[in-house]
Amino acid sequence: MKKVGLFGGSFDPIHKAHVTIAKLALEQLQLDEIQFIPTKNNPWKDQNCATRQERLDMMVLAIQDETEMTINNIEIDSKSDKKNFTVIFKNINKTNRY
Repeated sequence: MKKVGLFGGSFDPIHKAHVTIAKLALEQLQLDEIQFIPTKNNPWKDQNCATRQERLDMMVLAIQDETEMTINNIEIDSKSDKKNFTVIFKNINKTNRY
């Protein structure tokens, strides 16, 4: 069975520490994959600095050489405008990837 770690956040912007944390999780938890899940509406900020597309583009660049890291857009593409921590558990079978 594949072991997948879920790493949620606004990633506004994503930075080296996010990637380092993901690498450590892969190693220490013996995961096969880390899915970054950018939130649509950060519960701790009134607004995002970067647009949806800018955040996704920055994430793609940040993990382009990391074969075990992917982007899951289940939250950022949510139709809801509520501030969210994560909706992944309600939609675990509806995985969408950027």
